[in-house]
Amino acid sequence: VYTIEGADYAYRVAVETMNEGAITLAADGTIIYCNMRFAEMVRAPMEKVIGATIYDFAPAESRTALRTILHTAQKGETSLLAGDSMLPVYLSSSALNISELDGARAVVVMDLTDQKRSEEMVAAERLARSIIEQAAEGIIVCDSFGKVIRFSNTAARICGQDLMFKSFDDIFDLRRSIEGRVGERVLPVFNALQGNTMLRIETIFKRDDGKPIYLLLNAGPLKNGGDRIIGSVITLSDISESKRAEADLRYARDELELRVAERTAKLSEAKEELEAANEKLQ
Repeated sequence: VYTIEGADYAYRVAVETMNEGAITLAADGTIIYCNMRFAEMVRAPMEKVIGATIYDFAPAESRTALRTILHTAQKGETSLLAGDSMLPVYLSSSALNISELDGARAVVVMDLTDQKRSEEMVAAERLARSIIEQAAEGIIVCDSFGKVIRFSNTAARICGQDLMFKSFDDIFDLRRSIEGRVGERVLPVFNALQGNTMLRIETIFKRDDGKPIYLLLNAGPLKNGGDRIIGSVITLSDISESKRAEADLRYARDELELRVAERTAKLSEAKEELEAANEKLQ
């Protein structure tokens, strides 16, 4: 008798202190026992949990799935009500051979909130990475040390190399473009890490192959939920075609102005000659 009581006591302590919810159900789903963890999960006092049915803690759309798990599948994911919130759970159900409780079941309930949150974070990370990689602009995300941790395919094409974990400033020597002339160096990562934002700065970048590219630069700080700066985000738009078109337009305008000036000078000379000839005739 002592051995049986000792084993039963140890079992009860284990159930009461386990991190999962534990309940015993009658055949109709009535909860005849629950541990403290399950009461915490559904956000209800134990005296209101015991005597209620498991279906009282399930949203209407989950009750069919819950019945299937309890009586057929034995294991599976579903949702329970936790106050006004939905709680994703994994249930493991097994029959109890108790003569006084025909059809009784023992159910272990695992809270999947952290797992689901992790899955959502992974999915969000994959989506963000996909968006960045496929963006038409050059998008570069740097950490607090100025190392590249994310970049779009366009950014890699602009610089002609793999950017991962390399220093932005070592790769991109960006210079201000002032009417096509090369100006002072621009440091977008440094400015962003200081909390500054740079918008629509025209720059010139010379690749390793010597080819100059005109880039429209935007840069700003990357912050976490606590508003602490943890990195920077830089976007680079290739405006080389438009700058070449502008240069061609300037050249055409200058040529036109030169020709107009030459024609004006010739007309002026012709006018002077005509006036001189008229004076001689008079």
